[in-house]
Amino acid sequence: MSFKNIFLIAVLTIVSSAICAQTNNVATFKGGTISEREFKLRYELMPHLSDPSADDAEERSNFLYSLVAEYLLAKESEINTTAFSDERITKALSVLEKMFVRDALYKQVIEPKLNITPKEIERAKEKSKTKLFVHILSSTDSSEIYTVFAQLQKGVPFDSLVKQQQGGVIPDPLMITFGTLREEWIEDSLYALKKGAYTNPISNEYSYFIFKLIGSEVTQGNPFEKNPTGAEPIEQQLKTRRAQVIGSNYLIELLGDVEIDFNILFVNEIIDKTEEYFKLRRGAETKDSTYYLTEEGIEYLRKTFAERVNSNLLQSNDVVVTLADYLAYVQFEGFVVKSFDKPMLQRAHRSLINKAVDNELIAREGYRLGLNELPEVRNEMGRW
Repeated sequence: MSFKNIFLIAVLTIVSSAICAQTNNVATFKGGTISEREFKLRYELMPHLSDPSADDAEERSNFLYSLVAEYLLAKESEINTTAFSDERITKALSVLEKMFVRDALYKQVIEPKLNITPKEIERAKEKSKTKLFVHILSSTDSSEIYTVFAQLQKGVPFDSLVKQQQGGVIPDPLMITFGTLREEWIEDSLYALKKGAYTNPISNEYSYFIFKLIGSEVTQGNPFEKNPTGAEPIEQQLKTRRAQVIGSNYLIELLGDVEIDFNILFVNEIIDKTEEYFKLRRGAETKDSTYYLTEEGIEYLRKTFAERVNSNLLQSNDVVVTLADYLAYVQFEGFVVKSFDKPMLQRAHRSLINKAVDNELIAREGYRLGLNELPEVRNEMGRW
């Protein structure tokens, strides 16, 4: 039976919403069912491409169809084992297992440290009731930002310096609300400002900034306090921020001495061939285009580099990432760009490659601790 026929049967036998409500299954097909719980877990935990034009219901429906097809393919593979013994399936399952191992490591190392006090929650609730409006001076050069700060201290108007940076115009103030900024300490410093005051130079991993408070606005009620389920999203936002800080420190400790040796020429060839694929398959670029490296595109790269698919793309300490490993990772994470010009593709590929290395090294730590043998990891893999 062809995949197309299998999939048609699946679509035709998906049960109605009324039946779903009675059985707690969202789909029933020949040989199996998909429960509401399983669909929710898979939808929330499994990365998948999104169609920007689709609404939430359509996206969930498309994802459900893909799950049904996956189950039917699995059934087919039990009968026709030779057709499904591809090394790529092994690679894909390896990427998936490493995700579960990293999740287990997070639960052991990060989650126990995410203690949020009632006082912190109350302070966050107060901040969530106020919108701030700011102007920003920025620079990637520390000496430049401190020169600008010295000018402010000597009485040079903030607006005139903003004009210089913005080509002679003063932009509308930027609105800051609770949770807008990743760094909580920067947010706290802004909420502590009085109208018209500005901060000392502030830096994060990307740049240096000076903020000036233009004004503030108190919102009616507290839209962030509770969501429809009655949960406390403010506490979750605080935990997410805390996790980012703890996680970053843990990564520095884990990866601080790691040296990555890229095969630059090979990486550049992959970038060139990605550009070639988009030009061949996607035609002329338009202003609002979004480009996905789909399964077809990944297969294009795999065939283009067929003789080198197991060649090293990079290595770091004892970790080696081949092109086959990287393509499996791209398939799992997704590759989306707003333009297929060379600089954009370079940034996208290099960002994914760096992320792949980080995730590989984090997973290695999880394997070293034996987390791959935890019942919850084995159960998750059993679902696949």
